[in-house]
Amino acid sequence: MSNDMFNEAVQAIKAGHRLRAKDFLTRLIKVGQSNADYWLWMSVAVDTEREQIFCLQNVLKYDPNSIPARRGLVVLGALRPEEAGLPPAHLLEDTQVAIPGLADSGGSPGWLSNRRNRELVVVGAVGSVAIVAILFVVLALNPPSFLRPRRVVVVTSTPLPTRPAAPTVTVVITAAPPCDLPANPDPATPIAAYLCLTQTPTVVPIATEASVSEDYNNVKAYYGTSDWSRILTRESALLADPSLAQSAHIYFYLAEAYRHTDNLAQAIKDYQTANQKDAHFAPAFWGNALAEIAQGKRTQALADFNLAKAADANFVLSYLDQGRYLELTGDAAGALADFQHAQLVAPGNALVIASLANAYVDNAQAVQGLEQANAALAIDRGLALGYYVRGRAEFSEGQFTAADSDLTLSYRYVQTLDYPLPSQFQATVLYATAQARAAAGDPATAITLLVEGIQLDNTNSALYLARGALYLQAKSFAEARADFSAAVAQLGRTAPTDPMLVDAYVGLGQAALGLNIPTDAVVSFQSALRLAPGSFAANVGSGQALLAAGRAIDAITACTAAVNAAAGAGQNAQAHYWRAQAYQAAGRREDAVADLIVFQTLTTSQDSLAPTVVAQLTAIGPLPSHTPQITATLLRTATSTRTATWTPTPAATRTVTPTRTPSATRTATPSATATRTPTPTRTPTP
Repeated sequence: MSNDMFNEAVQAIKAGHRLRAKDFLTRLIKVGQSNADYWLWMSVAVDTEREQIFCLQNVLKYDPNSIPARRGLVVLGALRPEEAGLPPAHLLEDTQVAIPGLADSGGSPGWLSNRRNRELVVVGAVGSVAIVAILFVVLALNPPSFLRPRRVVVVTSTPLPTRPAAPTVTVVITAAPPCDLPANPDPATPIAAYLCLTQTPTVVPIATEASVSEDYNNVKAYYGTSDWSRILTRESALLADPSLAQSAHIYFYLAEAYRHTDNLAQAIKDYQTANQKDAHFAPAFWGNALAEIAQGKRTQALADFNLAKAADANFVLSYLDQGRYLELTGDAAGALADFQHAQLVAPGNALVIASLANAYVDNAQAVQGLEQANAALAIDRGLALGYYVRGRAEFSEGQFTAADSDLTLSYRYVQTLDYPLPSQFQATVLYATAQARAAAGDPATAITLLVEGIQLDNTNSALYLARGALYLQAKSFAEARADFSAAVAQLGRTAPTDPMLVDAYVGLGQAALGLNIPTDAVVSFQSALRLAPGSFAANVGSGQALLAAGRAIDAITACTAAVNAAAGAGQNAQAHYWRAQAYQAAGRREDAVADLIVFQTLTTSQDSLAPTVVAQLTAIGPLPSHTPQITATLLRTATSTRTATWTPTPAATRTVTPTRTPSATRTATPSATATRTPTPTRTPTP
């Protein structure tokens, strides 16, 4: 069976049907990853030179003596000639090669003989070993298939003409390239290629039909480069064929071409025609839903996803894309349900498992998300979505270094995935990556990513909030104010009860403080407090703004509310610090000192405010002692428990002595006899 399939792949390549050959070879590699011949011929079917290099490197991995692979890597610039261990040049240059479909020497078509349009590399071995010729051709005229890339590899095998035996060539294997991921990978190179993996990328196929023209077969299955416009140029000819005009598949692929070229109205018309031809053809309902999403028709799209599920409960793309759409539009719970169902349909598919992991993270179940992301990567180590989701889960768990590594590695790859609402999806990917970069101590790159995200989706308030916060840290207060204002306007219009609106108002207030506009800051913080009276950030910010506006008494009230709302030593210290500033402004030095001392007990000398607190305590100096008055009261009063404990607030208690001794003479001459000896009338008799 494998031999038959391999022969079919070879014949498909010779006939110019590259996609068909790639399909066969993909299946063969899945069951025979160590077969060097499969990888050699796969180098013909792939789309780019980078993929060709990857395939040829796998040839050498399983057949280190493969001269064709080494010669091909030299030509592609992936191996230096001195490292290749190739036979002498004359043995390579004199080899006779027969190229299928081309005339003999002297009779080649003009486009092949044009030196600017081709690069011929002939490699071979002698004796009874087959010749393998790799011809890299840049097609200039009439390629055999419109889906063939401009640079194509053709492999042939013919017997050598009789010639003297050549000396044995010993190939010395040089150091292989490191099988590791760089810090900033090139998205044009698959992750699998960096890792030297032999497995093929995870795909989710859609229904195809063998009778459909080669140009349409597998177009969507591999998410590869597809010349959708070229498909449409053949529409008239296809529909003129009575047998093809009755096929739901033909209308489906035409609809796909129209959808990918942004003619959504015609795409929907052709999807519907496909379903008229076959009411149980799930891909057409699915495609129609995607076109409706692009038109902003949420209700109709969700209805068509359900029709696709009803038509074929095992059509996994219905669950995947509906789940992706729901997670992008805020229905995290609904998305999780769809991905869980997709896993039931395709339990071993890494793409499905990674999508489920992403839904867990969106539903604040980061531990489950991390577990599922690792499960997806165990199946397919080259799956970019797996690294991306793992990074999101790590970030949620506070593993910022690991998160930054995974997200920086994967985000460029993930942005190319075929998602509903592609711009919105790409913006969310940039947001997650920016968060990790900022946590890793690189705010400049984080801001750059957020700028790119806002360009893709200027309705995403989270992007403005994140960038505004970074601008605040950088003391770029005008830029921060603009971002928080944009977030307030968007959220106030679309989500007035969203907790992010409180954050936006708080950020706007902090930016106004930075710009020394305290009255505006007060308004912003009070707006936040109307939405969340118990917000620590809003209360402490309000206290700062009121203090800056000269309203010290109101600032004390706001900071006291912040003390009550504080969670943890850090917030508690901050609230006491600002209340101390308000107390000083109100002239209540004792209360200020008490709060500053509390601040010192809650923090260390490394705190950024610690030097300021020390300086303030030094400037205030020692407070007047009230011990003599308190002691006298204890001697003169039978109820002494009220004054046993000192508190910073009861001012009336501290002024008892002056009110009881209004005479200037008694105050100026505090003799022991006059002030401390009880009179006979106040002394109890025996």
